[in-house]
Amino acid sequence: MKKIIVSSMFGLMCVTQFAVADFIQKWTFDDPAGSSLLDAASSGPLSVNGANFTLTNAATDGAGNLIVSNGLGAANISLASQSITSGILSLEVKISGWDMASAIPAGGGTTREKFNFMFQGSGGTVNFQLFRMPDNKFDLRSFMTGGSYTVKTTVSNSVEFTMIVEFNIDDGEWRIGYNTGADTVYDAWATTPMANIGTFIISKEGEWNDDDILKIDEITLTHTIPEASSIQLILISCCAAVVIRKYRKK
Repeated sequence: MKKIIVSSMFGLMCVTQFAVADFIQKWTFDDPAGSSLLDAASSGPLSVNGANFTLTNAATDGAGNLIVSNGLGAANISLASQSITSGILSLEVKISGWDMASAIPAGGGTTREKFNFMFQGSGGTVNFQLFRMPDNKFDLRSFMTGGSYTVKTTVSNSVEFTMIVEFNIDDGEWRIGYNTGADTVYDAWATTPMANIGTFIISKEGEWNDDDILKIDEITLTHTIPEASSIQLILISCCAAVVIRKYRKK
């Protein structure tokens, strides 16, 4: 009977943890040198909105990176065509290196070099930001409309890392994660007033110049849909019935 119960419980675990992940879009920047984000190839149906593309001096290096340097601007990528109304929307950005060789601007936080990755929807934005610090370092910090920036960790330019933003559409919650080579560290889920995500935005702020270089290795958008609850309940009921029946026979 123990074997039956154990195998049934394993079945329950498999059912309750199952989800379907769909890679919406992925940029690996394996394009010829000089390709902008507007022209870079990607696996997926989304495209950069040329009418809202103002991201200056961000082009591929021919070695699998998007190199960001002087200038400002943003790139808007519409998600409207995907009709994403449930599940978890996830953004992962892998940074392969940087060299912030210029002096930190004297104007304080408003003029320091910043790079943003954000979801925008009705009710505001969720943002993960690289914020220039002394000694060629970045603070990884997050922001949600109506709140304030929170520093997650500080990284040096010798460390490759991945930044993650997740939005649970069904529960109206979001969380931030990052990976600096070991395990991924996540915040707790937090409530957000944002809904109906329509746009993914990449932007840079502050006083970027020719001596400032940021290398982006990959950008991935993923949509995860949990298994339908009705199917879960049916399978759970079947497992429970098997356990009860075998128990009674004993």
